Amino acid sequence: MKLISKILKEAEIIPMSHEGGIGSTGEAHKAILNGKKYLLRVCRNKEFVKRYYLFYKKFHKYGFFPKLLEKKDNYMLFEFINGRTGKERESLKVIKDIGRICGIINNVKANYDLQKSGRVLKKINLIKKKKVISKSKIRELKQVYNKLNKKIKLNTALEAGDVTDDNFIINKKGKVYFVDIEAIKPNIKGYGIAKSFNYWFHTKKEQNAFVQGYNSINSIDFYTKEYHQFVTLIFLIQRINFKSDKGEKKSVEKAKYRLYNLLENLRDNIQIEIKSGKSLTHSEIKLMEKARIKEYGNNRINFKRETKNTFFFVKDNRKIVAFGMLKPIKIDYMGKDYNILGIGNILSIEKGKGYGKIVMQEILSYLKKKDKTGLGFCGRKNMPFYEKVGFKTKKRLGLRFALRDIKTGEIKGEDPDDIGDGLYYEGKDKLISKMLKTKSTGYYWVDNLKEPHW
Repeated sequence: MKLISKILKEAEIIPMSHEGGIGSTGEAHKAILNGKKYLLRVCRNKEFVKRYYLFYKKFHKYGFFPKLLEKKDNYMLFEFINGRTGKERESLKVIKDIGRICGIINNVKANYDLQKSGRVLKKINLIKKKKVISKSKIRELKQVYNKLNKKIKLNTALEAGDVTDDNFIINKKGKVYFVDIEAIKPNIKGYGIAKSFNYWFHTKKEQNAFVQGYNSINSIDFYTKEYHQFVTLIFLIQRINFKSDKGEKKSVEKAKYRLYNLLENLRDNIQIEIKSGKSLTHSEIKLMEKARIKEYGNNRINFKRETKNTFFFVKDNRKIVAFGMLKPIKIDYMGKDYNILGIGNILSIEKGKGYGKIVMQEILSYLKKKDKTGLGFCGRKNMPFYEKVGFKTKKRLGLRFALRDIKTGEIKGEDPDDIGDGLYYEGKDKLISKMLKTKSTGYYWVDNLKEPHW
């Protein structure tokens, strides 16, 4: 009796629900026979078996698939890989291997007619019918899609379309396996890259490691910034449709948020300028001073002295409409120094147009790329805004920090009557997580700063 027949007859067969990224369609099952585990894939029909087997034959020599033991009718039996799934913050070595796997799969040419029957515009119209997105956003979405479609030529290839952490298993020796064989199909070349860069590999180091692995097999030169934005746009349109059909409201809202951010970044008249404090022009300094006086009644920042800071300017038709700042801050927490970036000087000159959100998105993106902790303080009414942008918030976080004069040792903390809520992005130092586990204070000193905070 063949092993697969014996397993179907005698083994304990357990459906795998998203275990190792292979349970989303209901095909994958764990089979246990005489104490040994196997992966049993119950395919929808023989055509799927045929397709999966073709992919297996093409790629098994590269060693990133579990070994196929037998196949019969609509069943495929694979070895069971003992190991862990990918982590949210994965090692650069593993990411490089994942890039290599994607490069191998992308190296196979395949036909995929994106324009067939206007499939993307049809999906946009489906979103419109579901009333998931406002009519004004639908109009903007169609305009942006049509413009990019005329400007950018998308390539097609065989794609590992679902490059997410739970679709890869790493064994004890560090070998990486791709276990979502059903995700391989003809598609837009780079579709899996777009998904991984949006939902998994956020930092520059991670993306560079992926690119290095991909380039070891296949050139990634085609994947420009504009190409990435266009593929991401199409991916988010498809994701909103798919998740709304499944009734996953939270996933729909997250995808919508990403889509709206992307649309804002794709507006022709919006530019982002990031520059050091020492390169600020006289006119930029005067503009910020004037804007702060108009907003707050005074200006306490001497921008000429903020030479070590990084400034973010949002421009609309070359006119500055919002700005923000990151300031290097050294925090002494429990006798250890942490070099973080203080978020401050956030101001939207023109209100109600989304410029404040854009500057905060740029600051968040900068922190992610640097993998640095960013910390700012705000009123409670503003916390939902920062949360929507992507920052974490904590009530009364300001009370956990205090100014300590490096010469006199005098300490000045937040007024307890002042709420002092905080917003933050946590980098690799994990400072905020450490502080939230204790009641200890973080001390810092900034010259010419008389009141907390920066």
